[in-house]
Amino acid sequence: MRWVNSVAVAPLAAGLLLASGCGNYSTEDIRFLSALPRRTDLHVAVPAQSAPPPGALVSRAAVSAACPAIGDATVWQWAKPTSDDLNKAVDWVIGLVDVVRRYPPTDRRDDWRRWGPFDDDKHPRRELQITIARSYPDLLAGEPRYAYTFEARVKGDGNFIPLIAGEFDGDSSAHGHGWVELRFDNFRLLQMNDATTPDGTMRIQYDRVSDPRTTDLSLATAGFGVVKFGYGYAGYANGSGAFDYAFREGDGDLLEVWASYDTAGAGRLRVQFTAAPPSMATGSFNQCFDAAGCLVYVDDPYNFTQSCGVGPGPCVTGDLAACATVPVAVPGF
Repeated sequence: MRWVNSVAVAPLAAGLLLASGCGNYSTEDIRFLSALPRRTDLHVAVPAQSAPPPGALVSRAAVSAACPAIGDATVWQWAKPTSDDLNKAVDWVIGLVDVVRRYPPTDRRDDWRRWGPFDDDKHPRRELQITIARSYPDLLAGEPRYAYTFEARVKGDGNFIPLIAGEFDGDSSAHGHGWVELRFDNFRLLQMNDATTPDGTMRIQYDRVSDPRTTDLSLATAGFGVVKFGYGYAGYANGSGAFDYAFREGDGDLLEVWASYDTAGAGRLRVQFTAAPPSMATGSFNQCFDAAGCLVYVDDPYNFTQSCGVGPGPCVTGDLAACATVPVAVPGF
């Protein structure tokens, strides 16, 4: 990746009580719960024009009536569906985290809360426990740090083991920064996985203090419809941003993309590609696209995109001067 405040308690309390439908929450309970991430804190929001037209097949190179000069920015058209899959992964994580919002704590201490142990209604003979601890490290100059762990075990059988762990610095997940990590290996160890659960781990790091707001998501293995990669998103208040993503085409070629776009949705991207077996050839190319999703410039040494017709490269076409000025530098471009 290239980048790496307080809120009124009363409105937060009202929202949590409505969401939970029950519970006897103290003001301090609300402070602990406010450190847990919500969907909007972690979601990726790239421009809508980075999605393919309805019914269209996102291919390596395409020339449409809307983009007759060089062709459609089909690599950029993978950004929106990829971000949608990442957001589904985030929703899955938050769905697990939200279980703690249904109940008041079972044990309260000055800087510590525990929920449970309670039965997991989806996995017989498994029970869950959630703890949140608060501290005030010197480096945070008086702001709190919350460390939380979601644990599980076979009921009556040994110690709890972590499924989710995270930290958050600040008073509210919408106004601070933190990280959360999922241990899919432990889901499998406890037989709490399903057919779609990935292997390894997933880690999300996020910052809601700065402009841009950032989300980094890394998968140790493929899962949730996306390939193994260190995904990164930066969203500025003015609508511009950057997105690092990867996808595998139908023929098996892997494309890793670093893109940046302006407030209108025009931008630049660089791609590192690895061709499918048996070739496994590697290379890179640069592209610029306008706000309508049409290519305006291509520099493709191997003509991997076939922007200059079928055949070997090099291929340079379009006008470099037409490339948008973007808020985050694209490496190698």
